[in-house]
Amino acid sequence: MLARLFPDRFVPVLFATILLASLLPVRGGAVPIAQGVSTAAIVFLFFLNGVRLPRDEVLHGIRNWKLQGSALAFCFGVMAALGLAAQFVTAPLLPATLALGFLFLGILPSTVQSATAASSLAGGNVAASVVAAALLNLVGVAASPLLFAALAGAEGEIHGEAVLRIVAILLLLARLGLRAGEAALIALDDIDWRAGLLRVKGKGGRIASIPLPHDVGEAISDYILRGRPLSGSRTIFHRVETPYTPFRSASMVSLIAGRALRRAGITGLRSRYAHVFRHTFATIAIRSGASLTELGQVLGHKDPNTTRIYAKVDIEGLRSLSRAWMGAAL
Repeated sequence: MLARLFPDRFVPVLFATILLASLLPVRGGAVPIAQGVSTAAIVFLFFLNGVRLPRDEVLHGIRNWKLQGSALAFCFGVMAALGLAAQFVTAPLLPATLALGFLFLGILPSTVQSATAASSLAGGNVAASVVAAALLNLVGVAASPLLFAALAGAEGEIHGEAVLRIVAILLLLARLGLRAGEAALIALDDIDWRAGLLRVKGKGGRIASIPLPHDVGEAISDYILRGRPLSGSRTIFHRVETPYTPFRSASMVSLIAGRALRRAGITGLRSRYAHVFRHTFATIAIRSGASLTELGQVLGHKDPNTTRIYAKVDIEGLRSLSRAWMGAAL
């Protein structure tokens, strides 16, 4: 009886997983553990699917360019068009972000698990479907974001929670000169709201408390209250898409800073990442009369020679110290 209802054992396991997650959702500190377990389970499923496939069938699936070409055209052509049509139909009825989700779903490639299950249920070529799904996911890493950006247009602009997070991060970089890693790992316990101080964990494990400007504190507060997802982590900044995991390295802050510079049309820089804001902060501080010792303390420099680098870019300040060129009188 059960075999007739579920020809493939993957389907009842999938239903059981959904039921378990609905009845016993993971919360708080157990979320990272559950994510690790789910990732390991997915890797294990991929491994089992790959082990049971004959090598000759896999190679034949790779060489079947008609099948692979048709799969690519269907995924990034037909499905993208259906997603765009669904967005157009639902736009008057649903919030803009929710309607845009139909386009996003249409562009996303199928997973290897779903391709395997669907092919197995239909009695089709499982090996070829696994190869096709793997190829679609590899191509989708680059094609999906580009296709979504092209089709979404102005509807795909960032907004909501992402804007609050971006503003807070950029102000930390520009107003305090923090490194990308320092901004990424700020925790709720690092802010003393009454005293207006921010504890910064710098290189080499050095910890310093620096004044928190009102506008920066207000931006962080807005993000925490109106943009930060519910989380058991004490780290302030999180991803705005699922899974809502906290930042664990400087990479996300560097990516946000780079996008902001590109959107602003800033050119002529050797680097377009977070360190540009740090250099700008230091240069402005030097021009405003801050000493190298004071600047070094704020930036968390252990070696004074590191801070002197920023004095070199203050052209106007250096010009006032230079002697007049004698050749100008000739």
